[in-house]
Amino acid sequence: MASLKGTRINSPVSLIVALGCACLLCACSATPSSAQHEKLSVVAAESPWGAIAQAVGGPYVHVQSMIQNPNSDPHEFTANASNAAAVSTASVVIQNGLGYDAFMAQLLSTGATGPRSVITAAQVLNVSGPGANPHLWYAIERVPKMAHALANAFAQHDPVHAQYFSASATAFDESLAPLIHVIHQIATQKGGAPVGETERIAGYLLQEADLHVVTPIGFALGIESGTSPNASDTVAMNKLLTSHGIDVLLYNQQTVSPTTQAVSNEAAAHHIAIVGVTETVQPIHTPYVAWQGKQINELARALGVHQ
Repeated sequence: MASLKGTRINSPVSLIVALGCACLLCACSATPSSAQHEKLSVVAAESPWGAIAQAVGGPYVHVQSMIQNPNSDPHEFTANASNAAAVSTASVVIQNGLGYDAFMAQLLSTGATGPRSVITAAQVLNVSGPGANPHLWYAIERVPKMAHALANAFAQHDPVHAQYFSASATAFDESLAPLIHVIHQIATQKGGAPVGETERIAGYLLQEADLHVVTPIGFALGIESGTSPNASDTVAMNKLLTSHGIDVLLYNQQTVSPTTQAVSNEAAAHHIAIVGVTETVQPIHTPYVAWQGKQINELARALGVHQ
């Protein structure tokens, strides 16, 4: 999706944030505390980045993810005063970039109550361009760069635990090995196999697995933007299903519409395997590796990969 809908933050929110920050500052001055016993406050715009932050920070961070509700369409997320206050008081803020979380610009513009680091995934992973797929947390082989960027940011704010953060980032990197192994098995056994998708959710994963996405790009972009795909793209998508032009359909379970439901029904009617994928970590608070591992293994089974 190029951008999230309904994310405008009006001036009353800024006022609430200002008042909330003032209250927080007063509370801090009235109740002294020892900084070394406090957890780093971390705010992630999206739960996949929040899950990675939790894996790296462990017991020394308190992570809040704004977009995480598994029962909501992430396209419809609306930032509120609570989100703004959390961003203003956080030590580390994580945003995705590429227009996915454009609302973060205004949240960050309200200021900060103390030193703050802002980590942008698109910059860390060096992805740019108006047509770039924003679902960067599906770039399984590249997300370790984010883990290490977060470890460095955490260490700047909590140098006492710098060694822990560095070791945790390395451990996270190593924990991805079984997932990457399955991805490589898919590429070896099923490389070039045609797959379809209702949106570009798992695009980076499909690239790493050397699978060939044959869905009309206009169809996927139309669903991502919340509009109906044009007639020609819809006809082309239906033809892929009725002619068994795809081996597996990847279906975004969080963006369901009459159009996507029709595609799912058509795939089922023609005995095409359907693999559900999500934009947020599900269930909430599941570790990143467990969430992605489940989806990757389901994809491998749907393709008939021998493990």
